[in-house]
Amino acid sequence: LTDAEREGRERPIETIGALSLRLGEGGAESFLLACARSLHALEAQKKDDNITAAIAKLDLDGEAKKIAEQEEMVAKGIEISKLGERIDSKVSTYSKGMMRRLLISRAIMPNPKLAILDEVTSGLDVVNAFEVREIIRDISRSGVSIIISSHNMFEVELLCERVAMINDGRVVLEGTPKELMERYSASNLEEVFVKAVKE
Repeated sequence: LTDAEREGRERPIETIGALSLRLGEGGAESFLLACARSLHALEAQKKDDNITAAIAKLDLDGEAKKIAEQEEMVAKGIEISKLGERIDSKVSTYSKGMMRRLLISRAIMPNPKLAILDEVTSGLDVVNAFEVREIIRDISRSGVSIIISSHNMFEVELLCERVAMINDGRVVLEGTPKELMERYSASNLEEVFVKAVKE
């Protein structure tokens, strides 16, 4: 991050864990690099509420391994985001779909074993929703387990191998989409849910 960004031009754009990430007019690559650095800063700066402050306090001089890890994470994040030539555009100019892809790539770039994604295509147009779902499929094929929380039963049906349906805070159904549809003689998961909660 630039000195100008640290001195007041930054704007909050997202919350990661308990830390507020602040960016100015940087591109997606600077966002991903800040996130990669913050992963190394968190242990030493757990009580710091501002990621840029945590990064500023983190001395990376001579820590070649950490720098190499960060570069690897950023490269992976760029690849996952599929932002192409827009990777260096100002984050403030991104559409909602581009921001969603960027935030998904931020979550996946540290190679987690499990990713929990909430309402991943909410508010997106058809093309962006399709592209986000393709990214999720690619991530799943790479070996990452994904839990999707969604009210969109059609999307759940498209993406998920197993489904748990929750009503009034408790799991009422669990199984593969095919099993659940056969059990309720339903043509889709939305119909399954409606029938299940009326029992």
